[in-house]
Amino acid sequence: MSDPKITIRKTEKDDLQHVFSMIQELIAYQNATPTSLTLDDLIRDGGFTGAHPLYFSFFAECDGKPVGYTIAFYAYSTWEGRSLLLEDIYVKPEARNHGVGRKLMQATVQYGIEQGCSRLDLHVLKSNETARKFYGGIGATNLTETEGWMYYNFGKSEMEKIVKGE
Repeated sequence: MSDPKITIRKTEKDDLQHVFSMIQELIAYQNATPTSLTLDDLIRDGGFTGAHPLYFSFFAECDGKPVGYTIAFYAYSTWEGRSLLLEDIYVKPEARNHGVGRKLMQATVQYGIEQGCSRLDLHVLKSNETARKFYGGIGATNLTETEGWMYYNFGKSEMEKIVKGE
């Protein structure tokens, strides 16, 4: 791919089939557990059925072919107010090193700034040196190293145990 024409735009409903496919590629790359997410979930949760959107997304094409996406959503900081959480950024291997990831980040961050967000947070696998280098190269701070913040989550079964008082 030499000097491709890169197009970045807000994701449209018809793009979600490609986003869903790329999510599957990302899962395979990370050797992660298969997702229970469906294309219909993406469509509904993106607000394309009239429901309140739970995320927003940007879509990348190179020479008219789908090659990447971001998915982000609003979060809230009691220190800084409205913020963004970047759930995914993915660029197909054949489109990497052509500026697609940087342009996806620029579009996502620009949108966040326009929406009054004070920051963008994300998490990345410790083993993903390429992503860590990319984020560091564009100015991200590793809060685990600088402030000792650790990222935790509760899965569905843990949530249910909390509700039951277990």
